[in-house]
Amino acid sequence: MPFSFLSAGIGASLGLSLGANDGGNLFGTAVATRVISFRFAALLAGIAIIAGAYFQGGDAIETIQQMTKAPGNGPLIIVSSSCITIIIMTLLQLPVSTSQSLVGAIMGVTISMGIAPGETEIIFDHLLKMIFCWILTPIGSGIIAMVCYYCVGAMLNNLPVSLLTRDKLIRSGLIAVGTYSAYAFGVNNTANVVGVFVDSYPNINPRLLAVLGASSIALGIFLFGRGLMETIGAGLIRLDGFTALVVVMGEAVTLHFFGVMGIPVSASQAVVGGVLGIALIRGPEAIDGKLLKNIFTGWLTTPLISFILAAAGYSLLIGNNTTP
Repeated sequence: MPFSFLSAGIGASLGLSLGANDGGNLFGTAVATRVISFRFAALLAGIAIIAGAYFQGGDAIETIQQMTKAPGNGPLIIVSSSCITIIIMTLLQLPVSTSQSLVGAIMGVTISMGIAPGETEIIFDHLLKMIFCWILTPIGSGIIAMVCYYCVGAMLNNLPVSLLTRDKLIRSGLIAVGTYSAYAFGVNNTANVVGVFVDSYPNINPRLLAVLGASSIALGIFLFGRGLMETIGAGLIRLDGFTALVVVMGEAVTLHFFGVMGIPVSASQAVVGGVLGIALIRGPEAIDGKLLKNIFTGWLTTPLISFILAAAGYSLLIGNNTTP
């Protein structure tokens, strides 16, 4: 598939929607607790995401590349379907999984065009690994957040410092951990923007594709990310500076771990898992049950909607043209 402004525009649109939807998972807790401003958070997140994509984003990109077997304009159908799904969920103020949206679209196109016998095992092996890691993501993040709650809390309580100094330490920690979380997000989620295009553009360095994809994510955070930062940061459960710190720790470690493993996972699932971990310590009655139910609904319906859009799009726009 020759390079075109259409493919670049659609890929950039997915990056923008990814940044808009998942930006809140990086600095949402810090912004909602008024530790840092939205603009400063967006700037730090953008720089860190691009760095993560450049230095360690290759493994996750390779996984998406290996799952994408759609020839010709198939990648455009995949990315367009995923982008439309994420935009819908973003307008509904629901933090959903871009990884699940993209993989749902990949499977929709793959099944519509038919899977070659030799490729079936590879595709479904990756799919099963991803589903397993998607389930582990909120669980692992919640456990890490709970461990950090007790360990970091004990360290802060034993420091011979004033309350003002303690608050400054927490503020600095939130900025540092939020930046690390953004780096981990770049490692893990840039694959969702550019992974399907790697085989289509063999003459373009994958690292350059990664930087371009990460840049579109960063722009999406800056332009459209404020709304979901407030949803994640304050909507599900009321967080103070310290609990925000440990939630982002849980998210960052989880994203980085799976990114190095080459499995794109959901930043929203990681941060919600961390928040729920804190809720188990402080009392589950503090959780906004209605919002939590809506978030879970978004997680379940996202891959299904993306699958349907991609399958229908491929059948209508491409499949009919290839029928003898």
